[in-house]
Amino acid sequence: MAPTSLRAPRFRRIRNKTCVSGVTGDKNVEHAISLPFTGDLDGSIRQTLRKFLASLDVSHELDLDVSQVDSIDSTVLAELVQFRKRVQESGGTIELVNVNPQVRRLLQVTGLSVLFLPKKL
Repeated sequence: MAPTSLRAPRFRRIRNKTCVSGVTGDKNVEHAISLPFTGDLDGSIRQTLRKFLASLDVSHELDLDVSQVDSIDSTVLAELVQFRKRVQESGGTIELVNVNPQVRRLLQVTGLSVLFLPKKL
């Protein structure tokens, strides 16, 4: 397993939105926010993840780029589910983009793919 490391978030402002432009295999992402973590995400980063997610504007469509994430454990999944609830309560939406096959499979097995993965067109 690769060690978890924190890297500087890749953000830029576009019309008062924090975003990173790009195209993923799933859909065109106009305002994806890169998760500032790499490697395996586990309980050791839970508090840092919570602070990072709390800093985000959740009132619009939010795409979290997880391209640098190798795996996610249940504590991180729980944080993402709680964050999704906050996003929905604020009138926003959330999707995970650039999801590797291992994380995609985990989301499918846990039934969370319907909550976090982009809908097929």
